[in-house]
Amino acid sequence: MTISIFRATPDNSRVCAALLLSSAPKTLTHLLAQGNTQRAFDYLTQAWAFGGGQFGCDNHWLAQQNGTTVGMVSAWHDALPSDFDAATLASLRSYFSIEECLQILARNAALAQQLPKPEVQQVILGHLSVHEAYRRQGIARKLINHVIEFSRQKQKTQLVVDVESDNIAAIQCYLLSGFTRSDNASTNTPQPETELNQRLERLILAV
Repeated sequence: MTISIFRATPDNSRVCAALLLSSAPKTLTHLLAQGNTQRAFDYLTQAWAFGGGQFGCDNHWLAQQNGTTVGMVSAWHDALPSDFDAATLASLRSYFSIEECLQILARNAALAQQLPKPEVQQVILGHLSVHEAYRRQGIARKLINHVIEFSRQKQKTQLVVDVESDNIAAIQCYLLSGFTRSDNASTNTPQPETELNQRLERLILAV
């Protein structure tokens, strides 16, 4: 089995949006569409082709096998393009109303409060996802290794990932890849009832 990993392009936006959504389905569906999975998917499909920002293709890598997209991953760090946040907002504004955008930003701020702010030496691994038909073939590990090498090129010393705490398979995958649980307990504190009833667990890997 030969797996190629490369920078994403706007192509196959529906396939990539499905992978992106499956990386954190509860969190992303709540954040973007208050539980409306189809609406979250439709936005992510458009955002992928938009290119820039958190959900665009520009900051993602894809894994392909025989020309078929089978996985993806992203990484956030302190050297992202200066317009990264503006591009994310523009992407949201191109699909949602102003009122909806404000609600999304409020939900994002509430979510951010339960996560420790990344430090300058850290790279945040995100949107790791493998198509269900291709799991247990080492693809996730290849994608993680790609981000590890990327982190070293950026001269970072830690790779950090925040995982939905009930995603046992994902947590086990990270632990088997050498990640350890963070000592910071704030990631394991449930959010208020008005917000997402989902806990996130932070895992860290020295690179």
